[in-house]
Amino acid sequence: MGRKKKFGEESDFVSVRVPKSKRKEYRIAIKDFVENKFERNGEGKKIEVSKDKLDGFKKFDEFIKEIKEKGKEKDKFMSKAKKEFKKET
Repeated sequence: MGRKKKFGEESDFVSVRVPKSKRKEYRIAIKDFVENKFERNGEGKKIEVSKDKLDGFKKFDEFIKEIKEKGKEKDKFMSKAKKEFKKET
């Protein structure tokens, strides 16, 4: 399975111990994640996810940072955010 890494050398791979009964579920989940990260265009070639989807993730990260920065005003901010969310849905 490859060479043994030297002390202090970083690896690109992550090893996770998975019970034998759950291996199929993990493989399917990883495969779905990789396939969803890249979308196929009409010719069968893989292209990266659209910028609209990435912008959604960035907005969510900014929202989380805003919540952390608010501190004491968090309750007011959360109630305002919930109202806005209900309007959109």
